[in-house]
Amino acid sequence: MNKLTLRIIFIIDYLLAFASGLYDIFFPNEIVDAFNYQILDLEQPISQPDELLSTALIVVALVLTLVCLFGLLLFKPWARHLYAFALLAAIPTYFINGLWLSSEPAQMMNDVSYMLSGAIIVFVYFSPASHYFSQSKQLGG
Repeated sequence: MNKLTLRIIFIIDYLLAFASGLYDIFFPNEIVDAFNYQILDLEQPISQPDELLSTALIVVALVLTLVCLFGLLLFKPWARHLYAFALLAAIPTYFINGLWLSSEPAQMMNDVSYMLSGAIIVFVYFSPASHYFSQSKQLGG
């Protein structure tokens, strides 16, 4: 696999992840929204410190995501480790945020993004393409 193909996969993964997060905002679904409002009514209200912590974590995650993307696109050795860490760190957020329903297109984009994320882990660690990251280290880049 050449570098251009890997870069395209990296970009598609990130675009799908962002699109899945923004889809329901720009294309709301009445049934999904009604269900989510019902869930919010049943759950305990979020306290102010928890809301601030959640917002701070989102900002940190967005910055970390952009740093990972640029590092992966430049085939920096640290980027693959940071990407794997960020992917593993994202898993607990599903349990922290509680129950939430997404529309079918948003969930499909999210699922494809996670499948691509798994493929990216395989590419950057276990495939012949992993040498791109070790070459970057040897060249001092």
